[in-house]
Amino acid sequence: MNTDWLTPVVFEEHVSDEEEKVTVSTRLSGDGIALIEVRGMGSVNGMNAAAQSFERGFACLQDDQAIRVLLELNDFQGAPLRAQLQLLDWMLKYQKRFDFMIIIGGETRALKIARKVQSWLPFGKRIVFVTALQDGLERLRRRSEGEGGI
Repeated sequence: MNTDWLTPVVFEEHVSDEEEKVTVSTRLSGDGIALIEVRGMGSVNGMNAAAQSFERGFACLQDDQAIRVLLELNDFQGAPLRAQLQLLDWMLKYQKRFDFMIIIGGETRALKIARKVQSWLPFGKRIVFVTALQDGLERLRRRSEGEGGI
């Protein structure tokens, strides 16, 4: 994903689980835009590594600064249920930080589950699923420029 337009970058990190089955790349701008790309097959250890990375990124921002997330999952093959539940627990813990989240990816089993779970979340209306990266970037741009909606 070309992220040259994301400035100023205050945090950038690439993490994976011990087996390197999954990699998570995170770039965070000073104005609270997070671009996250997940590749491979998720795992509990991979989720732990990603969560710790996200928290290191949050530490680069003010405590009350809202975060707008673009999560790219086109090369993500899914994760065990336990790892997905860990992610859900983590998202609930930090839900007040999320202004909105745009999830980009095809119709994988993991995304089908995520769409269902999203409808149960208290902040579910702030999550949008799209299939094309360009659509996600355009929605992010519009929202960031105050055009409303996701």
